[in-house]
Amino acid sequence: MPKLQNILINPVVHVLLDEPTANGYRETVLAVDGLVCRLCAARVRQALRDVPGVTNVEFDHRDDRFRVNYRSTRPLSRSLAEAAQSMVIAPRVRRLLGSSRKGGRLFIPGRS
Repeated sequence: MPKLQNILINPVVHVLLDEPTANGYRETVLAVDGLVCRLCAARVRQALRDVPGVTNVEFDHRDDRFRVNYRSTRPLSRSLAEAAQSMVIAPRVRRLLGSSRKGGRLFIPGRS
């Protein structure tokens, strides 16, 4: 079910955990405010998978958290947070709505 109230929230990514695990791997847990639907979550998940070194991404839809495992000697939490934030759809929707305004009111093509 879409979380339409989140469309008005600026996307914010919180790094809740970033620590080493066994055998040179690290784990980061990200909480993402502003996810609207499963499409947003899928886009964020794919963006996280595309970060070099990432081996696994799990999403918990109950609390909008991503658990990311990756192989690295240094934390990638900043890169992961930026990748996640770039995929949340709310800013794109806001820009689209803003560009469709005309004279201070919502402009709907075909209507005056």
